[in-house]
Amino acid sequence: MEYTENKSILSFDMLYTNNHIQILKILLPCFESQMQKKLTVMIKYLELQYTIEYFRKHPLSQSVQTGFQGDIIEIFDQIRCFCTPSERAVFDQLSSLKQNMDRYDEMMNMMQMFSGITGMDSQKPEESLNPMELLKNMLTPEQQSMFDMFTTAFPAAENQV
Repeated sequence: MEYTENKSILSFDMLYTNNHIQILKILLPCFESQMQKKLTVMIKYLELQYTIEYFRKHPLSQSVQTGFQGDIIEIFDQIRCFCTPSERAVFDQLSSLKQNMDRYDEMMNMMQMFSGITGMDSQKPEESLNPMELLKNMLTPEQQSMFDMFTTAFPAAENQV
């Protein structure tokens, strides 16, 4: 697995440890393998003990807002760094799905806005898909009558658009 520095992970690690535990982590490679194993378990135990003590002193406040308020695609990108290739493919699919959903919502909002501007009846979707009718509804009444006159005089031109 590749090494990736992540601000969320670093801040979490800094919050639930102290300087003495960090010093033990730095010294860990200086010991022989049997001692490293024991020291690693001790470091993890000290971190757990420190975390439990931290929450005793600093209970979580009920007023703290919990809930995700960021960009899910950004979170997916951060998680991908720690995934296997098959897991990355899943996150890529999820990202693509989310982006497509966002585009769809944006397109629907534009269609509703456009429908409101042109005065099209939302009960008649087949008319709203006709570009000639959409353009015609943007014209003034005088221009619309002129448009009707030209389309009846030149019916082939309407089919070419």
